[in-house]
Order: sequence, then structure tokens, then C-alpha cells
Amino acid sequence: MKISRLMKKKSIVFKWLTSYLILFMLVLSINVFIYLGMDTTLKTEINDENTFMLNATLRNMDNVLKNVKNISVELSKNSDIQHISLLKGKISNPGSMSIS
Repeated sequence: MKISRLMKKKSIVFKWLTSYLILFMLVLSINVFIYLGMDTTLKTEINDENTFMLNATLRNMDNVLKNVKNISVELSKNSDIQHISLLKGKISNPGSMSIS
């Protein structure tokens, strides 16, 4: 009698343990699939944002370089600047700068 009761108790514990392990594995596998999906989505979003930021930086640098080019063309065409660049010696105004 005690042996059959002990076997039934072990059988119930084994069934519970098995059912808990199955549920745990099911939840774990669902979490792994969700993690893998989120990982792929997150990497895609990060790459898209980095591409956007790099393109914005590229446009800003292109604008800066275009402005520098425009200023250099204007300076080369300005007769006052050309005259100052031909001067030898110091300029008498202390607030001015000498180009040589």
C-alpha cells in the first residue's frame, strides 16, 4: 500500500515537473523568436538613422565648402583686396591685418 502511494506521488511530481518544463521551454522559445525579430528590426533602424545622419552631415559639409569657394572667388575678384595683397610693408592702421 505504501509503495503504490509513493509511486503515485512520484508520478504526480514527475507529471508536474514535465508540464512545467514544457511550459518553460515554450515561453523561452517564444522569447528567443521575439528577441531575434527585435534585434533585426533594431539593427535596421540604427543603420537607417546612421545613413540619414551621414547624409545630413555630407550636405552640411558640401554647403560649407561651396560657401568657402564663393568667398574665395569674391575675394579674388575684389580690386581692393588685390590692391592690399600687392602692398609691401606694414599697414598703418593697427586694427587692420596685412596679407602677404
